[in-house]
Amino acid sequence: MVEHTKPTTITVTLLPELAAAAEKAAVEEGWTKSELLQTALKKYLSDRRWEKMLLENQANAHELGIFPEDVQRFVYEIRDENRWNVENGP
Repeated sequence: MVEHTKPTTITVTLLPELAAAAEKAAVEEGWTKSELLQTALKKYLSDRRWEKMLLENQANAHELGIFPEDVQRFVYEIRDENRWNVENGP
């Protein structure tokens, strides 16, 4: 069962040119301005989570002595190991 919550109204101040671009984009997409801004905010928050995760993983890799040039080799090694396991059993 999906829980529905009542939307919260907030006020946002935009520069005139940004407001006009948002209005135009909403019309082009067939969305309300609220739908457009909600979609944009969801995309921003998703991108931000990915960026934070990337930075954390880069820091962890650096601590382990793993560098970008090592990644391709690791991918091939893991693929070869997985292929061997499928063909020969774990």
